[in-house]
Amino acid sequence: MSRVGNFLSNIFAEGRIEQKINSQPKLSEINQTYENFAPYSLGTYYHKDLQRRDRKTIYTSYKRMQQDPTIDAALNLLVTAALGGHETRGEVVFIKPADHLRNDGSRAKELRKLVEKESKYLQNLINNFIFALARNGITYGDSYARIYGTRGFGVTHVICDEYVEPPCIQAYERAGKTVGFHLLEQNEFENKGITKLTTAQMIRMKMQRIVPVPQYSLNQVLHGRMLQTNEIDQIPIIPSPVGGSFLQNVENAWEQMQLMFAALNSQQIADSVKSMFMTIDVSNMPPENRKIYKESLIKAILTHHEKTKDALKGGDPIWGINTVVLPQWGEKQVVNPLGDIAQRTAPLSMELVMTHMRRAMGSLGLDISLVGWADMLAGGLGDGAAFHTSAQVMQRSALIRQAITEPLIDLILLHFAYKTGKIFERSDLPFKIEFYSDISAAATEALDNKNTRSNTLILTTQSLMALKELKLDDQSNRILLTEFLGLDDDQAETIGGGLKQSIAEEKAAQSAENGLPPPVDEGEENLEDDE
Repeated sequence: MSRVGNFLSNIFAEGRIEQKINSQPKLSEINQTYENFAPYSLGTYYHKDLQRRDRKTIYTSYKRMQQDPTIDAALNLLVTAALGGHETRGEVVFIKPADHLRNDGSRAKELRKLVEKESKYLQNLINNFIFALARNGITYGDSYARIYGTRGFGVTHVICDEYVEPPCIQAYERAGKTVGFHLLEQNEFENKGITKLTTAQMIRMKMQRIVPVPQYSLNQVLHGRMLQTNEIDQIPIIPSPVGGSFLQNVENAWEQMQLMFAALNSQQIADSVKSMFMTIDVSNMPPENRKIYKESLIKAILTHHEKTKDALKGGDPIWGINTVVLPQWGEKQVVNPLGDIAQRTAPLSMELVMTHMRRAMGSLGLDISLVGWADMLAGGLGDGAAFHTSAQVMQRSALIRQAITEPLIDLILLHFAYKTGKIFERSDLPFKIEFYSDISAAATEALDNKNTRSNTLILTTQSLMALKELKLDDQSNRILLTEFLGLDDDQAETIGGGLKQSIAEEKAAQSAENGLPPPVDEGEENLEDDE
């Protein structure tokens, strides 16, 4: 009995020790002093580069930036890299039946037939507006499309133009999930009003909020502690903040670039204006004559200026002779030209402008040669270069595809709901969305990975063929597969067993051809000897 008691006590003691080691500390055990100081230590300081701005100011800046030719070309390239497109038909999105519908069940056949029937119509509908949807999404961080549907037919029309421009739409969210929209509309009398739409009337492309944008918000005033509640239904509905735009971190470099461009243009204009300075000696001229003489000289110069300007506008020929008579007395009133004292001696430099432009393009992940500066480096859609090899282009392509897939799924679900009256769950979608993107960076990277894996498979297969010819024992094969080929132990054991079985099958086939009994495995011979 004492042994049983000691055994049980040891078990209980080990359980208590393990419970002590694995016990989770409680928040109540944290010293109250840390909580008192936390409100003053958390967060960040306000800085001139982190100044909060209102929503209209931020969107106005984004709208100005996208008017720039370089930024416009960069955004178009990023959308092209993400969406791709068929080289002949120009189609971008393809809708296929889901993989789990490949079985022969009656429901699977019905759903597969439904998806195949509606896919062509939906593809044509989506391909007509997907580029604009993606472009607005990466420019503003959000993009919208108005949906019109008819019961029994499906989605009949989609609007994605200036009427649904993101600055004029405020999305409302609960815990990050979109619940509705407010749209700014104005009539012919410039009277502004708000139109309210639901998620069944409008779809939203929401880019990931990777870097928060400093901005003013009423959320902190109206809802002080949004994260305190554990029930998602009790979380308040708030306006969605601005964020997710690819331009938010390019703004500073773009402003510096615009400033440098303005300085260069102003200097070029200033250099094109020739200024002539003259001196006249009026020491022996009476005061009244001095005044008349200076006024006449100024009037003659201005008249010549006006004649030249009129000639450039299409008046008198610019090569016409313009004669100005300057009277003089003796040698005192001779006009002496001093020349252009503001003439530039050093050439203008574009280096500072290009520095800020490279910063902007580097933030967008593009080679500067792809956005109109072809003299910098070789590259482009034709011969590949940075468009296909840039890791940033591929990363941003993945972000665009993730963001745009969600509203497309919403659109297709709405179409099936209008068409059949059935509402499919997102966890059991009968379709899948594919992008045709052989010209994109993501597709190039995927093809390169496939080629690398194929080459690796070929080399590995050749190595296994050579290993098979050696006919080594299991231990030797395991050493070669793990130490030299770099396989895991389980993989080496599986492949080694396959090699052994393949060798045995070849021996059996050779024995059968020669009319001999099948060879006995060495392990079986040893087993018979032991018996």
